[in-house]
Amino acid sequence: MSKEINTSPNHELKITAEKMNLHPAKVSACESNDLECIITDKEPLGSNLHIQRARNRVFEFWYNAIESFLTTKGKITSMLQCFPEKLRIVQTVVNIKDKEQLRVKMAEALQSDKEVGLRTCYKTSKKRLGNTPWVMGISSMEQLEAFFGERELSSVRLWQQPNFKDKNGKRINQTYDEWCKEKDLGLQEIIVMENPKGLGEETLKKDHFVFRVGLFPKNTMHIELRDFTDQLRGVEESVKRFQLIEISIKIPKSHYGTFSTSDIYVFPGASYLPGITRKDKGLEKLIEKEGIIWNSDEGQNLAKRLFSEITRQTIDDILDFIFKEGCSNPNNHIYYLLYALSEFGLEAAEFQGRHRGIKDSGWIKLYGLRGTREK
Repeated sequence: MSKEINTSPNHELKITAEKMNLHPAKVSACESNDLECIITDKEPLGSNLHIQRARNRVFEFWYNAIESFLTTKGKITSMLQCFPEKLRIVQTVVNIKDKEQLRVKMAEALQSDKEVGLRTCYKTSKKRLGNTPWVMGISSMEQLEAFFGERELSSVRLWQQPNFKDKNGKRINQTYDEWCKEKDLGLQEIIVMENPKGLGEETLKKDHFVFRVGLFPKNTMHIELRDFTDQLRGVEESVKRFQLIEISIKIPKSHYGTFSTSDIYVFPGASYLPGITRKDKGLEKLIEKEGIIWNSDEGQNLAKRLFSEITRQTIDDILDFIFKEGCSNPNNHIYYLLYALSEFGLEAAEFQGRHRGIKDSGWIKLYGLRGTREK
């Protein structure tokens, strides 16, 4: 379980900063509660109070993470708590040895009308890189009991999991006891995810979309969107970058995170450009170079030629989410938090969503954080 946030005295802050390798040359010069000199050696965006509060908030959560969790993945997942709960998929990091706590958290997710997803956290990822166990779609107490070996697997609808096989080619049932055998390979923590119903179902994959938000450079909020999938790794695969839609939101430094809708530029991936006729090759090159000014009549006319109605609605829903949900409270402002997280090597926030009008009213939720610190 997470410990409560510890507002540590100065000497503990210095020890923490050294553990994090945060500007060690400055650690010895820090005065009490001077988080600025510990966290960053860069000039702040301005004297904006909310940015500094975001830094302090992120630092406190990171201090709690390094004290409470064993793996890099577990620490980074716990940092999702920097963001309001309504914006994210709730995730709890549990020690692999704490079977009772794991069972409690899974049951609580089911009681909250969610489906349980499980991810695994290794002390080292080298032996299982890209091949770690996971589970999605546990939606009943019967399945939960089967996972813990309290009920025959054959008596329940199997949840989703990788198709791992032993050396004889026999499928390995991924129950809790099977996962415990992975401790010798460095498995130390399990993440319990309270997923919206239907996430990960094969028949619903194309009803979803994924996107990543980062600050590239610091005065631009950069969004990479891939529509009609629930696989975040699709954003990373270079062979599929032609399917990406990139969105840039310019942020004037003097505004400190306030946006103007006229500052939104959309860059379609190459797979969308066949919507431009051969006679408009000059226009195609212009779009590739300068993008579409989204909040303009000309931009909307181009969007209708390039994107389906569902994709246009998805872009609007993402922007609405960023502007209204992510930026409504200055103390939890997504721009300030991303700015502060980037100073810890966490460069982007990853989101999953379901199209509006599909199965329910649609949703967008923060899924994870990525950056140079994650293994």
